[in-house]
Amino acid sequence: MLQLQPVLEDWKQHNFELIIITSDKPDDMKEFMQKNNIQAKVLLDSEYTASKQYRVQYIPTDILVNEQSQIDQQFVGWQGEKSMAVIEKWLKD
Repeated sequence: MLQLQPVLEDWKQHNFELIIITSDKPDDMKEFMQKNNIQAKVLLDSEYTASKQYRVQYIPTDILVNEQSQIDQQFVGWQGEKSMAVIEKWLKD
């Protein structure tokens, strides 16, 4: 997530939006976001509603949702440059 910060503004031109879904405690997440200057929407999912809806089994899971609210891609884990390249390609397609 921290690796995404420098490119998020550019990606917004492609209607990309980062939404963080977390089961972390609200105060912990707020502190993390402020400490790392992360600009993203946060959905607190303490009941795992979103996780169940998107069938998340492992954390972190990255889900790319298109403008029609359909899942285009879903992958487990963050693999740095490889994950960035997947998102870049997805934005161009």
